[in-house]
Amino acid sequence: MRDESCMRQQSLHRLALLAVAVSVVLAGCVAPSAPSTQDGYSDAQWSMYYGGGCLGDPSPNGGWLYWAASGDGYVASFNATFAGTSDVETSMSHTPTGVYTLTITPTAGETKPGAGDCEPGVTMGASVGLPRDFESFRVVYDGRVLAAAPNDGETTAELVDLPTPVNRTTTNATGQ
Repeated sequence: MRDESCMRQQSLHRLALLAVAVSVVLAGCVAPSAPSTQDGYSDAQWSMYYGGGCLGDPSPNGGWLYWAASGDGYVASFNATFAGTSDVETSMSHTPTGVYTLTITPTAGETKPGAGDCEPGVTMGASVGLPRDFESFRVVYDGRVLAAAPNDGETTAELVDLPTPVNRTTTNATGQ
C-alpha cells in the first residue's frame, strides 16, 4: 500500500512539473518579452501560483530555477516549497541596468483552517518573460538571494536545483 502511495505521489509530482513546463512554453510563445519603455528597459511579464497549508513530505527535486531563450527574450520558471509559513507576499521589480528580482516575503500567519497540528508550508511557482538584454533574474526569499539566473548570452536552457523545502536559514543555490 505504501509503494502505491509513493508511486502516486511521484506521478503527481511529474504531472505538476509537466504542467509548469507547458505553462513556461506557452508563456514564452505568447509573451517572450515586453515592449521597451522610454528609459530603455522592459518590464517583466510574470505570472505565479501558490498554495499554503501543511508542509507534509516535500517532493525531492521539487525546487528549481530554469531559464532559456524564447523568441525575442528569455523565459524563467521557478518552483519551490517554503517551510515555516502558510502565506507569502510577492513582488517583481527591476533596475535600469536589467536586474529583475522576484521578492518573496513570508507573512506572519497561522496555518489554514482545519490544518490541525502541522508544520506550515507554501508551494509556489512563477514564470517570467524577460527581455533579451536582461542582466540577471534573482529570486529573493526573506531578504536573501535564493537563486539567480545570469544572462551569459547562452540561448540553451539552464537549470539550478533549489533545496526542498526552503527555510529561513537556507543558503543560496547559485553562490550569488
